[in-house]
Order: sequence, then structure tokens, then C-alpha cells
Amino acid sequence: MAKELKPAFVDTLRHALKLMDQLEIDLSELQAYFEGDSPELVRASIIWTVAEHYKVPVVEGQRKAAGTYVLDKTAPNYETAKKRLQRLVLKIIGNEPKAPQADTAATKKRVDVVAELVDLIKSKNLTPAQLKALKAAI
Repeated sequence: MAKELKPAFVDTLRHALKLMDQLEIDLSELQAYFEGDSPELVRASIIWTVAEHYKVPVVEGQRKAAGTYVLDKTAPNYETAKKRLQRLVLKIIGNEPKAPQADTAATKKRVDVVAELVDLIKSKNLTPAQLKALKAAI
């Protein structure tokens, strides 16, 4: 499954592919368009433009890539196209994968426990159980 790209986005992708190593391209419109989408969806949406640019055929995936489309490994520009595709996906979704939000109640409880243990360390009145809890918290 892939999102259909607007012609303007295809033009932006083509431009980014041409100048990716030379200039910092503003991909904010693409980032906004794909906001909240998975890297797999972004990849599936832009693979066709990357493949066209590098003249690499797109084929149906085998084994673990079954049900998706991938770049043809036998094509002369395969490695370049693959690397550009990876870099574009990272630029569009952000360089860091988004971590799931921590449960705020659990985080607050852990912070409270650590704060309590720090106070006890300052007073130097730690019981063996409290010392064990401190080591576990750290």
C-alpha cells in the first residue's frame, strides 16, 4: 500500500535526488504530508520516483519483502538508488525513529522513587532494602 504523490511532490523528490549530496533540500512539505506515517509507507510511496530517476526497475519483493515492491538488485545503479531511497526516507520521517511515549504515571512514580532515594543518600540513612532499590532504579 502506498500514498499517491502529488505531482509537485514528485518534482521535489526528483530535485532532491539530483542535489542530495550537494545541497540541503527543504523537504518540509513532504515531511508534513507524511507526518505520522511509517517509514514503510513513505518508502512505498517514493520508491517509484527514485527508481525512475536512477533507471532501476521496481520488482515485486521475495521472501521477507513479499507483498511489497523493491528495487531490482541486478540493475547497474541499484546500490546508489537503494542508498538514496534510504536517505530520503530518513530525511522525510526524521533521522531518529520516534520512540513510543512513556506512560507518564509510571515515569512519575519512578522519578518520585529516585528523588526519595537521593534524599536518603544525602541523609546517609539507607537501609539494605533501600540500597537495593536504589541500585535497581539506576
